[in-house]
Amino acid sequence: MKLRLLLIALMAVFIISFMGTTAQASNSGTGIGIIIGEPTGLSLKFGNFPVLGIAWSFDEYIHLHCDYWLKNAYLGGPFDWFIGVGGKLLIYESGKDDNIGLGLRIPIGLQLFVVDNLEIFGEVAPGILLIPNTDFDIDAGIGLRFYI
Repeated sequence: MKLRLLLIALMAVFIISFMGTTAQASNSGTGIGIIIGEPTGLSLKFGNFPVLGIAWSFDEYIHLHCDYWLKNAYLGGPFDWFIGVGGKLLIYESGKDDNIGLGLRIPIGLQLFVVDNLEIFGEVAPGILLIPNTDFDIDAGIGLRFYI
């Protein structure tokens, strides 16, 4: 229990420390693509907010997430980096006792714009699952988005 409270407190401090920064989109258009990892599915990006994921997990649930990028900045060369905060909804298969899961996530990642309208990205999103159980959770994947 103490470890969970510590993780929640650290996540809150981390998020608050970035609240004063403004997000700077490398590409402010609408991006549509895929993400492969845990979970795997579709990725939609509308500027810095929202960044949506509609995916499925190897643990047999549908994964929906919505993130807001607090910081999106030039890293060097062709790379940008980002950090954000978001929530996720997990819908488990019907055989489970608790069919719904809710959690918080902190996506951190890199972007590479191959051309103006094509982005390759990778992200790791540590977080905490709040419902049905309180537990540390991590999502990760690589993806491709095409901007229209």
